[in-house]
Amino acid sequence: MTGGGEWDLGHHVVHLHDGHAHGLNDIEAGIGDESRTWKFYGWQHGDKFFRSFPPLAAKVTPMVSLAIDDAKYLQAMVGGFGFLLPIAGFILGLMSTLKFGGFVVPPDTTMYLVIMGLSIFSAFAGMMALVPIIVGAIVTGNLTTISSALTLFLLGCIWISGPQLARRFRPLNDHRTMDNEPFEKWWIVVGDYVIQLVMTMFILGKLTIVLPIVCGLNVPAAQHEPAVWVLTFVTVLLRQMLETVARHHYPRRLFLVTSDFHAVERKKVVNAAFVGGVQMLIVFGALSLVLGNSWQTWTIGGIYGLMLIVAGLRREFPEKKWIYRLTPIGIARIVLFMLLGEYSASYFIGRGVIDSVELTGAVFLVIAIFLLILTYFGKFPGDPWPKNVIWKILGVITVAVLIGLGTGTLSLI
Repeated sequence: MTGGGEWDLGHHVVHLHDGHAHGLNDIEAGIGDESRTWKFYGWQHGDKFFRSFPPLAAKVTPMVSLAIDDAKYLQAMVGGFGFLLPIAGFILGLMSTLKFGGFVVPPDTTMYLVIMGLSIFSAFAGMMALVPIIVGAIVTGNLTTISSALTLFLLGCIWISGPQLARRFRPLNDHRTMDNEPFEKWWIVVGDYVIQLVMTMFILGKLTIVLPIVCGLNVPAAQHEPAVWVLTFVTVLLRQMLETVARHHYPRRLFLVTSDFHAVERKKVVNAAFVGGVQMLIVFGALSLVLGNSWQTWTIGGIYGLMLIVAGLRREFPEKKWIYRLTPIGIARIVLFMLLGEYSASYFIGRGVIDSVELTGAVFLVIAIFLLILTYFGKFPGDPWPKNVIWKILGVITVAVLIGLGTGTLSLI
């Protein structure tokens, strides 16, 4: 709940007249709210879990809260049946860790893809799939190397945060408020769907092919990036349709299973220090696997640490509209760094840098410097560019370039 009387239902905002206590009466019931699709045994306990547990978990880390909250549309629509997905995820994760004797190894291709599909529908399911793999590695004493720790981290990115990133960057809008502007409505509708699809396909596909580098093993799933794209396309599209149905036809149910865990107060300094410390360990661990104990590792790691400090600055920056408008975000930033990486690789190769480790270090260093610069520029507030047809065209071009770079049909090398 915000101070202005708004309640965030995950992907759209309902304006309330008199706070949360009277908010339910201000939401018109949909046909789903009055149906029996969610009235199965245990639905009351499920509703209570989604309202009460995320705020408790948020006191420690928002990762768990975000993963659970990601599945609330299922609780709204089908009640307790929504828990079948995290249960299935847990079983598959347990089967994988038993198969490999507790060694930190990604599941075989079929199981890996099934877990990924479940995690797209519910990041809660992806989190539950990772739990037995982590526990199995700890119990068997196999979580002893940087490689195994980073493998678990990467699987968490693929099964928990990866499926959520695009939705949180570009959530589905409530298109019912745009009936007076049909062109603008359908432009936004298509944009919501396409951007979520393309970003999620790109993120999960590229993270999958990185697995062998992190694991130091042959990972069969990494050889099937097209299968990852197809699975992601189908499951994200189905999820988008289900979310739209939930928003349109189960608005009261969504309200009832939504908790305001974003407002939970945490010990900000302690939490920031802990999160920053974990991030730095991950960064240095990943760099050491790729670059070894080299000057590039320490320089790039130091730049990343400086970026975290800049990102965490609390002081107010002066308004600079031109800086704000010229600082790329979202897909534009992804495309910029992909182009920068390819151009840097081409530049260094053209100047005789052919050793793979040295080339990788040089490219990472360039990207780290630019990431620090954009993080600093991103602290300046300002007004966005006015909406017009030019920016719509540029948006389409940006998405097209991302697709080209992601599929390899566009390359600067």
